[in-house]
Amino acid sequence: MEGPSTPLVVSFQLSTGIANDADSGGQDNHQGANMDDRQTNLKNTRIQSHQAFIERQNHCPLCGSELEIQVETYLENFTLREEARCPSCDVMTRVKDHKMH
Repeated sequence: MEGPSTPLVVSFQLSTGIANDADSGGQDNHQGANMDDRQTNLKNTRIQSHQAFIERQNHCPLCGSELEIQVETYLENFTLREEARCPSCDVMTRVKDHKMH
């Protein structure tokens, strides 16, 4: 007989998780320098996009306060439920169910 499951509740904060890469080995010709510049610009664009994503995930779109994020696991159907709530606005900003593999 299966009864109601007791969810495991976890709170967390997303981080950027970005580490600096080692130098790409410095090329001597002009074309190599242009390629390095493009790669650097692309890397900087990705970093900025990632940081903007983290900012949106962690802060309330209405007031900008830091969100309280809770995760509940439901092992009977291998699901995680993510809930983000703004303590200032008292608004639930995100509820997502994620399937565990």
